[in-house]
Amino acid sequence: MPLMPTHPDTVIDALLDTTQEITNLDDPMSALRGLLRRLCHLLGAELAVLGVQDAPRRVVRIAVGHGLREPSVIGLEMPLGVGLLGRTCATGRSLALPAYTDAPMIEQSAELREASSSERLMSAIGAPIGARGRTVAALLVGDREPRAWGDDDVRLVERFATLASMIVRHYFNDRGEATGEAPGSWHRFINARRWDAIHGGRATSFWEALERRLDCGVTFLTADGGIDGRRLPPAAVRDAWKLSSGFDRAVLSGETTAIEFDGQRCWLHRVDAHDQLHGVLSIWKEPGTTPVNQYQVADAAFVTSLHLTIDRLETTAAQRWELLLLEQLLHGETLGGEDSGERLLRYGLRRDETCTVVRIDAQPAALQSVQRVIARELRYQRPLLAIHGKHLCLLLPGPLDPPRLQRLHDALVGEGLEAFIAAEECEGGPLRIQGAHELARSLNGSQRALGRESGVATTTTFGITGLLYSAANSSLIGRIVRARLGPMLDYDAARGTELERTAWTFLAGGRRSADTAEQLHIHQNTLRQRLERIDDLLGREWREAPHSYEMFLALEARRLTDAAD
Repeated sequence: MPLMPTHPDTVIDALLDTTQEITNLDDPMSALRGLLRRLCHLLGAELAVLGVQDAPRRVVRIAVGHGLREPSVIGLEMPLGVGLLGRTCATGRSLALPAYTDAPMIEQSAELREASSSERLMSAIGAPIGARGRTVAALLVGDREPRAWGDDDVRLVERFATLASMIVRHYFNDRGEATGEAPGSWHRFINARRWDAIHGGRATSFWEALERRLDCGVTFLTADGGIDGRRLPPAAVRDAWKLSSGFDRAVLSGETTAIEFDGQRCWLHRVDAHDQLHGVLSIWKEPGTTPVNQYQVADAAFVTSLHLTIDRLETTAAQRWELLLLEQLLHGETLGGEDSGERLLRYGLRRDETCTVVRIDAQPAALQSVQRVIARELRYQRPLLAIHGKHLCLLLPGPLDPPRLQRLHDALVGEGLEAFIAAEECEGGPLRIQGAHELARSLNGSQRALGRESGVATTTTFGITGLLYSAANSSLIGRIVRARLGPMLDYDAARGTELERTAWTFLAGGRRSADTAEQLHIHQNTLRQRLERIDDLLGREWREAPHSYEMFLALEARRLTDAAD
């Protein structure tokens, strides 16, 4: 029976679990069965099978299944184009059948009719499994009653077919026969690379390991114009137009493109992850060395795609985990369970030790870019970092460190990103960060009120404004400000005038009437009338020292707190 719609997080978790199994393969067939089992669970389907193509004989053989009633179905063969599996392999396109037995486009053999009857297959989805530019296998998931499959169901089956291709392309030969060898050399290579990168702290170790494996230089040209791995050879930099042309050909054709720079050969291959272009892998060989073949290039592009897929899935899962933990801390929820201390410790935080709450405000469209830069700058520390609402929240162990905050801001500026960074120390530990987070929010509001476009603010580095802001957050100063400005504020509220703004502009501009009128875009006679009205409400001494200084501080406190709120 179909289940309720599956939450996207559940799909991500299942894909992540399956991908992690694939990258540690010791028994590929068990991994395939696990993949089919998870797919059936997510779809609420009752059975699933995977058929592998025997290219020379032009038949499709069922290699593995889940939920089958008859074990004899495993090993069943069908001609290419016959049955849903055979048709999917022949066309290379997915197909959903709400009524399998009545589908006129599906040709059935006697053996297939008997098998589908014994399994009582009534509805199904077929998805192709591709490798090296051709369809090598197909995935079928089915139900034992008629079912209207949705587009989301088809996309989910296709995503699992992509994962299955990681096994099929290496474990089965062109005749659809299992080689008996786990495809683990590439996959274990990735897993070892990730372990070294995480625990050895070397961000480029994946590309270095790939170079050692291929015995050549590797540069990854990202789709957004970046470069990862080894720097481009000087010859490629000089002939950038040729490299750009090769990049475009590799992207559009989906095939290996070879170009040459002063005798140095380069092979380019498109790299996709989750049906999105991530970039082009370029492999470089010195003149006089043995060239790489198209299969080596395709395998290297595949393993790069797998590397990007794993990193993206794990990053998504980690971000969801970090956001949940931050939500609990910011709402003052008690962290239950014996592992709560370990949850904090993995980010270097301890329950009763001082930590620093950092809030980063930027344009919504730039938040993810800001997050990537901050994560890169702090990659060896692994901070608790997540997008929370419309800002980025960062929790760091230890006391406030203004120079480190400035370095983070400089890194953002270097990437062309504008952001307000505010931080406050929390001596009570990570379980008591609500007040510090609220103060950081207000500090960023104060930065905006001061006309900044970006910057770093703490109560210790904000200068006199920081002292004023700290005072403005106390109930005592609030009462004092009210006593000083109350009549004028009430007058503005009742009549919609701008006496408060006029008074602040007048004092901030050195009490120069002409400059004040110009800044407010009003006539000097209008300004004179407003100032006289303020005199009536507050007394004429508000304009003269030392009263003018106290009035300006009161107005500044109002301005900062209003902007923060």
